[in-house]
Amino acid sequence: MFQIVAGLDLEQRPYMVLDSPSVNRLEITKSNLSQHLSTRSEQTFSYLFDTYSGPLYSIILCKFPDVDEANLVLRDSFKAIWSKLDQFSDSRSSLFSWMALITRQEIIKFQTAREQDLATDDEISLMVPGF
Repeated sequence: MFQIVAGLDLEQRPYMVLDSPSVNRLEITKSNLSQHLSTRSEQTFSYLFDTYSGPLYSIILCKFPDVDEANLVLRDSFKAIWSKLDQFSDSRSSLFSWMALITRQEIIKFQTAREQDLATDDEISLMVPGF
């Protein structure tokens, strides 16, 4: 669907997403990032995911070395980031710092849910012999 054409350095060159070689060219630079974030377009999501999923995934892997769990947390993180996009303010933090904070919150949610599941399993095993 998309073809990624440029790299990560927003200061040096724009990030470009092309729907086709001649139509719908989207250039995201540091100066127009806020404008693109407000559009919530598929191209903007692609930019966010392509640019930041690697670094955020590294943060997640520190807590969850299991790839399946890490993928779930990354998915939940991007869902939360996308739903809270209107709360981002570049005057308060960088986009990456804000996204990393949300990712850390999702890590905590996932850990809490996993611990509750383990506690429930322990309670069941005490009540039901052989569980």
